[in-house]
Amino acid sequence: MAQQKYITVNDLLETRAEDLNENAEIMINNGTGPMKATKVKLSTILGGVKGDIAALQTAVQNKAEKDLSNVTPGQAFINKSIGWCVPDYSAGVAVNCPYTAPKPGLFVATATGTEIDAVIVNGENTGIQFNAGNSASVIVSAGDVITVNGTTAATYKFFPLKGATNA
Repeated sequence: MAQQKYITVNDLLETRAEDLNENAEIMINNGTGPMKATKVKLSTILGGVKGDIAALQTAVQNKAEKDLSNVTPGQAFINKSIGWCVPDYSAGVAVNCPYTAPKPGLFVATATGTEIDAVIVNGENTGIQFNAGNSASVIVSAGDVITVNGTTAATYKFFPLKGATNA
């Protein structure tokens, strides 16, 4: 029978993990008296550590990347995300032009006059026009400045998106 080699805890700490033999035994001081030691197989100690490491690896593998590149969203998440992009009509407010959107939302202009007006966002013509009782609407981001190019009388409302209202 081969002679068993015992290693001390200090030896263990100075040993590279790949050089360890799981069948090696180490002496662990189990009392406060002079050298009352117990032989413990290294595999007993490593078994718990290996289980912890395996659980940690599984947990890390199941985490989403910051950009969600390793995630396939479930249908419930997709539905909720789409819902966040819907205007919260109960939170609509009357506004004046020019108007700076405080959060993402839907800007609606309704003409009360007969001239043709155009909706301008951040100085860019959106190509959306309205006149004579018609309305125009445009989705805007927080900080966008909305103006109307034209002379017809109009009323304006802003509806924040549901995701912006509940954020």
